[in-house]
Amino acid sequence: MLSGGWSSLCLVEVDLSPIALAKRIHRDAWVLLGYAAFFLVLFSQFSARGKIPGNCDSWLVISLSNAYWVKVKALLAGATATTAMFPATNVHAYGESSPLCATLFVGFRLLGFDDVMAYYFFITVIFFLNAFAIYKLATLYTGNSPSAIFAGFAFTCSNFMFANIDDSVMFLYFFPALAAFHLKRYIADGRLSSLYLAGLLGGAQIYCSVYGFIFQCIILVAIAALNIRRLVGSDSRRRVFLALAIYVGVALPYAVYLAHILRTMDVVNPFNTMAVITDVGPNISLSFSDFFNVLPNNLFYSSSAIDQAGTIFWVTIRRHAFLGGLLLLLAGLGLFRITRAKIELVAVGLVGLVVAMGARIDSQGIDLHPSQG
Repeated sequence: MLSGGWSSLCLVEVDLSPIALAKRIHRDAWVLLGYAAFFLVLFSQFSARGKIPGNCDSWLVISLSNAYWVKVKALLAGATATTAMFPATNVHAYGESSPLCATLFVGFRLLGFDDVMAYYFFITVIFFLNAFAIYKLATLYTGNSPSAIFAGFAFTCSNFMFANIDDSVMFLYFFPALAAFHLKRYIADGRLSSLYLAGLLGGAQIYCSVYGFIFQCIILVAIAALNIRRLVGSDSRRRVFLALAIYVGVALPYAVYLAHILRTMDVVNPFNTMAVITDVGPNISLSFSDFFNVLPNNLFYSSSAIDQAGTIFWVTIRRHAFLGGLLLLLAGLGLFRITRAKIELVAVGLVGLVVAMGARIDSQGIDLHPSQG
């Protein structure tokens, strides 16, 4: 059952009996299977045509994942490992090396699938895990399974997610969404296991995407800041510090590894600078007009003349951030029914807009000037 309507925190299922728990697991399993079936069918067009859904980072996932696997096999055999992107020897500093995602991809290769089929299953898993995690998080705010299920579809099937399908690793939000879910549940009902799970899942995110890990930190800090009184009480303070230690402890090994590979980086870069990674100019950051950019061949909305002329490329395609008229309408209606529980969502959204539209943090401070593109 639910906690009896809207509280100042969220809606939480408080019936912990074995029967209620079994019902929730059964319901969640069917939701997960539904998402999986949907994306297996949706993305079957790629495997049927022998194609992958991108021309940049999709190849990077395949290349780096196979490079990991070659090194593991060489280590087990006592042989010398070859390298991708020859003549560079340290390729894992370029883009997102993502050992956890690489493990997933290699797992499908071990099952006998070629690169195209392995990537088909890889991208499918990423999308249905995203949908499921968003569904779980949404249950804390809607108290309604159909609404939460719709939220999972709305997030993963948005114009922006499909525009960035080539950058699948960066857009894996399974761990951040579940970390936020468990942190919020601990704040609402004090369930200690949820707090420690938030730390564990949050720390694991860095092994998928460093960028995602940074965005996750913003999300969790926003939730914690708006519920700070419940987190710094005498009974909760020590537990929070322990959860934070778990968070840092899980993430630290990869952070140390990342610092090492960046220091010894010798990637042969085809670009004049590292602008592809660090630039906040018009080619990378979002501008206000990008929120009205529709992907080419959309069935309901017309795309721009530039897109129709076929002049888009892998950077600009990711700036198609239109969410759809229905979602914008629902979001607007939701603002009129705002509660304390939803304020943190609004805060996360506003901070996310600042970051997406050109905020840069470096040794000189924070530059909040939006993109002029």
